Amino acid sequence: MSLKVKRLQDLQLRGQRVLIREDLNVPVKDGRVTSDARIRAALPSIQLARDAGARVILMSHLGRPTEGQVDPSLSLQPVADHLGRLLGRPVRLVADWQGGLEVAEGEVVEDTHLEGDTEDTHLEGDTEDTHLEEDTEDTHLTGPAAS
Repeated sequence: MSLKVKRLQDLQLRGQRVLIREDLNVPVKDGRVTSDARIRAALPSIQLARDAGARVILMSHLGRPTEGQVDPSLSLQPVADHLGRLLGRPVRLVADWQGGLEVAEGEVVEDTHLEGDTEDTHLEGDTEDTHLEEDTEDTHLTGPAAS
């Protein structure tokens, strides 16, 4: 029996909420990205989804956040700013989307969900966080498979 793998470019993404978990943990010094190799590696998937009219939600983290503690020095804002420059349009950083998240077709937002969120380590169970992701996305891509 062979498994048919769906490719991103084969999906109908217009208007769909596409959640992409990507490793955008890049070095940052003085609020600026110093090496963007991981960001550039993620670009093809992000651009394909955006250009197809998807509502793109990126999830990542920076550094090694301590569970339950948000460390401003680990903010993804420099990553969002750098990614926006590479994409040619701003990438909005969303700090709190527990009440929902509005994303326009063709827009890319980056969320701070994985930065010190206490729910982060409990995704296997039946948590509010698990339901939030299900309610926020139509398509989910993870890590290297996303790129």
